[in-house]
Amino acid sequence: GKVVDRNGQPILGATVAVKGTTIGTISDDNGVYNLRIPNGSKSDTITVSFLGMQTAYMPVGNNSTIDVTLMEDDIAVEEVEITALGISKQRKAIGYAATKVDGDDIINAKTSNVIASVAGKVAGVEVMGNAGPGSTQNVMIRGAASLSGNQPLYIVDGVPIINTMSSGGDNLNNYTDLGSGLNAINPNDIESMTILKGAAATALYGSRATNGVVMITTKSGKNTNGKMIVTYDGAVSVQRVGYIPEVQEQFGQGWDGTFSREENGNWGPAYTNQNQAWGYIVDNSQQVAKYQFLKNRTREFYDLGLGNSHALSASGGNEKTSYYMSISNNHENGVIPGDHDTYNRTTISVKGSHTWNRLKFSSAFNYSNEKTVAVQAGQGHTMAKDLWDVPLHISLVDLGDLDNKFNQNSNYFTLFGINPYYLLENQNTELHRNKVYGKVQADIEIVKGLTLTYRFGGDIMNNKIEDKRNMVLFDVDSEQYKYNSKDDQTIGEPGYYSLSKYTGYEINNDAFLTYSKRLSDNWNLSAIAGMNVQEVSSNKLSGEINALVIPDFYNLTNSSSDPKTSSTLSKVRRVGAYANIDADFKSMLYLTFTMRNDWSSTLPTDNNSYAYPGMTAAWIFTELGNDGHFGPLTFGKVRASYGWTGKDATAYRVYDFYVSSVVRNPGYNGVNDLSFPIGGSQAWGICQIMGNPKIKPERTNEFEIGTELVFFNGRLDFDGAFYNKYTKNLIASLNVDNSTGYTSTLYNLGDISNKGYELSIGGTPVKLGDFSWRVSANFSQNFNKVEKLMLDEIGLEGFSSAMIYAVPGKAIGQFKTTPAATVTDPQGKVHTVVDAKGNPKTSTDMQYVGKDVNEKFRTGLTNRFEYKGFSLEATLDLHYGGYMYSKTREYLGWTGAGYYTNFNDRNPFVVPNSVVEV
Repeated sequence: GKVVDRNGQPILGATVAVKGTTIGTISDDNGVYNLRIPNGSKSDTITVSFLGMQTAYMPVGNNSTIDVTLMEDDIAVEEVEITALGISKQRKAIGYAATKVDGDDIINAKTSNVIASVAGKVAGVEVMGNAGPGSTQNVMIRGAASLSGNQPLYIVDGVPIINTMSSGGDNLNNYTDLGSGLNAINPNDIESMTILKGAAATALYGSRATNGVVMITTKSGKNTNGKMIVTYDGAVSVQRVGYIPEVQEQFGQGWDGTFSREENGNWGPAYTNQNQAWGYIVDNSQQVAKYQFLKNRTREFYDLGLGNSHALSASGGNEKTSYYMSISNNHENGVIPGDHDTYNRTTISVKGSHTWNRLKFSSAFNYSNEKTVAVQAGQGHTMAKDLWDVPLHISLVDLGDLDNKFNQNSNYFTLFGINPYYLLENQNTELHRNKVYGKVQADIEIVKGLTLTYRFGGDIMNNKIEDKRNMVLFDVDSEQYKYNSKDDQTIGEPGYYSLSKYTGYEINNDAFLTYSKRLSDNWNLSAIAGMNVQEVSSNKLSGEINALVIPDFYNLTNSSSDPKTSSTLSKVRRVGAYANIDADFKSMLYLTFTMRNDWSSTLPTDNNSYAYPGMTAAWIFTELGNDGHFGPLTFGKVRASYGWTGKDATAYRVYDFYVSSVVRNPGYNGVNDLSFPIGGSQAWGICQIMGNPKIKPERTNEFEIGTELVFFNGRLDFDGAFYNKYTKNLIASLNVDNSTGYTSTLYNLGDISNKGYELSIGGTPVKLGDFSWRVSANFSQNFNKVEKLMLDEIGLEGFSSAMIYAVPGKAIGQFKTTPAATVTDPQGKVHTVVDAKGNPKTSTDMQYVGKDVNEKFRTGLTNRFEYKGFSLEATLDLHYGGYMYSKTREYLGWTGAGYYTNFNDRNPFVVPNSVVEV
């Protein structure tokens, strides 16, 4: 007979058994099997099974031909999931929160970054990032638990990979996000992704897993009786800017209510809808535009972002050998006009295994080549900023013709900005990244039930980043030049170029024993004991010049002075020993105990060892009764876990180290400082970062309790969890008094807690013939609190006008700004202080404003419709609450473009309850 799914497609790999003994596996391309029943009779029953499908039971009877149709199994509790260290466990046996995302869901999302595909689909997991092609997608699991980074550990086929983020510029000026190491993974290669959230789940992976683990399992070859299966997947994507900042529509170009043809601000008179000359007079001519608000001019500036991807794979194998090979290409052109924000990636993957008697050898090799071109943003002259230096009645797209004399730098209408199209053409950041990662693994069965595994895994990444900013030149006869010269302002821009090369690697050696044995009819036992040795290294060489001699020539020699260069090398080693014991009673009660001890080179030599245990329990209470005993409840489980994890320090922060010396010029803020070598002589001095030999590792303990329920044979499922996480000995850098000879050092600054709820519910409300509708939703809420802190406050990030802080007794990320100045009168009444013109004065001190960055809750909703092989899916990802500080909003206020600048139609008004301080 043959084995097919409900659409008539053959199911390769389905297992046929009689009396619990496997007699064959379907390997024919058509799903046909021809098997002899050993020592059987016509009264025997054949069972046909396949992962993710309902098992079929077929009596032999008098039929010699039996066709079997397997239906999807909506109850996934019997599925095998890959957990820590690549351990396979049935889902029902797991005693902690572990969410699995199938590879098909990742492929169907059609995202170039694999983690972006799970946004809105996993409770308690926040996926946030920039929208630019190839940009970074950051993940935070169960809230911020550290002051020194909250990213999870990424594991591919049991091997950690480097996920370092690459960027250009700095956090304030000419910044670009160039993506992270995770970009190198081809989504089409993924079999599944499992997210481990709690401390008990991640303890076996060591100190870097304190913020959770994202485990990725890639596809392997299947037993196809030697035949090759070839698969192609292609996609086209379209991207559109979703939100344009809201602006005022009443007032136009000028300042102080007066029209000015050279102004970049919108503080002029109200629109008249009459033709109005603007900009400079060039060759006795001047531009004219209707003095009216252009509603869609900013959206018209942006293009549709277009992308395409292609992936080709071949796989196959037999009972002893399997292989999988793939090649893919991804190209994206973002929403910025032209080819100024693009991402190109090519990947190659080869994976295989072979078994000789008791020895199994497997390997995986992955290579990626990426090129990212990004548009610089932030302060200074950048497209994102200078776009808003154009008054709202002037068309942006008309500035795109750089051969037009009015659009050239010398004749550009305002001296306060640069044509954004010129900036697009003449400044960008390019990344070229090569990455190789994979493993070699050997498993040998020493005796029945006892297996020794050795795995060597590595990840090597090489980056080259170029920051380019061309010179901005002016004609000496231009109005721009004359105006700048008269006012003694800087003429043009000198240009800038930097080149940095980074090489990093991570090597992991794992050796462990696994043992499993049935102790009795009721008890099963399995155990793991092993050791991990890890080395992480990075080497960066960079140079920069701050002025170009020849325009548009980007080379470190194109400068009148020597380039500024730097070289950094870092190497970290960690050694870990671990053990894990699993026991189950009657496939109803599952217990797990774990223990790991790490030794880290980043901690003091006499105090570099730290241990952390974990334990979990899962009880399948529906095993207590016969079928139907629990009514519509098909499956029910309660679980509990408790575990510890640790986190070490940044490299080279325990002891003082030496750097090339600098002789400072007192009182000149770095001007005319003398840097060694001088006259062929070199000198070294202790770095201004003070070592702290008393630093301790961060320690996180977490308790979790949850339940999983399945109703109506899988038509409805529910997963809920409550967790309580406490992290102590927070490690962060702290400024110290300069009189010590140092500027900063590393400290254990305090403790922080996170507790919250995670709820997931899914179901198939409609399943009729070839049509099905699957809907799933999740909800999570996290409550964060700084429990202890060494100081009254610690600044985390921000600007001079707004900062976020860690404050004892409050959620992390409290905003501190400079609000309006106030005074309190003798009666205790608070008044706003205004100047003689009635304008509110700004406070001289930053103050807390009672707002923080933390969201109130997060929720996601996914609907999926399927019909005869066609599918339609949509996901909503909602983050509600929490505050942010927008530099764009601030700048829109400065230029008079923001809608909030129209208060009271810009007529004078009295600030209520205000006073003039005398």
